Amino acid sequence: MAPFDGLKITPPALFITGSRDAVRLFAPTSEARLRESVPNLKGMVEIEGAGHWVQQEAADQVNRALLDFIRSIS
Repeated sequence: MAPFDGLKITPPALFITGSRDAVRLFAPTSEARLRESVPNLKGMVEIEGAGHWVQQEAADQVNRALLDFIRSIS
């Protein structure tokens, strides 16, 4: 992974997480680091009640967020 050290993700991006995602809850600084690593981050969506597998737990809400994101960058 050394060739990728320090590189930023530059395409438009959307971060979707669940409010009960243990990874997010136990690593609260990761969201701040995300903004540094993804300079074209267009938004962050937190889906209430969903956990780490947010796309399976709240498929309709994830799909809506993705469609809204795609429309916003088109």
